[in-house]
Amino acid sequence: MSNAEEDVLNGTTSAEREYLTEDVKQQLLIIAEELDKWKKIMADKQETLEQEEMFLATEQSKLAQQIEELVNEQKNLENAQLHFEKEKDSYKKMREGEEKRLEQQKNLFDMKWKILEEEIVQLTEEKKKFELEKEFHSRVNSFSSGDRVTADVDIFFTGIDNELALRKRYKDLMKIFHPDNVCGDSGVVQEINRQYAELKERYCG
Repeated sequence: MSNAEEDVLNGTTSAEREYLTEDVKQQLLIIAEELDKWKKIMADKQETLEQEEMFLATEQSKLAQQIEELVNEQKNLENAQLHFEKEKDSYKKMREGEEKRLEQQKNLFDMKWKILEEEIVQLTEEKKKFELEKEFHSRVNSFSSGDRVTADVDIFFTGIDNELALRKRYKDLMKIFHPDNVCGDSGVVQEINRQYAELKERYCG
């Protein structure tokens, strides 16, 4: 006798058993067998669900671990980015300071170069004036020694290009050629005065 049959018989009294027809008994047995099958199916399903729950629990644990690793990795990336931003700002400030220093050096170099150019120009002008002065004194000495060519007075104001230099040159000439001096010459003084008057008119108006 099967378990289903036992269940059917156990669920009825002896009096009820006598009144059960054979067809009803068969139907009850079929129902009992179906219930038994469903119990096995449900048991298998329960076991499968438990296995799936264990699998899901394992996967959830792995997922939680992966999430934790990702969170830590994100924190590391944020720290690395923060460090990079700090280094970037530091480099930017250093570069700006270096550019400023180079600009100051360039300005200083340009200023020194300009001063040097001005000094070269001034030196050239002074050299030119010195050569003219040298030539002037040479001719004056030659004139004072006896070579009194009238045309030589044209060189006495050579190189003069302004009123101040004109007056200074005139005083120097007067100290040399004034008639009261040993090397004095009234004719030369007259020519000097004539040229001085012309140049003074030119520079002073």
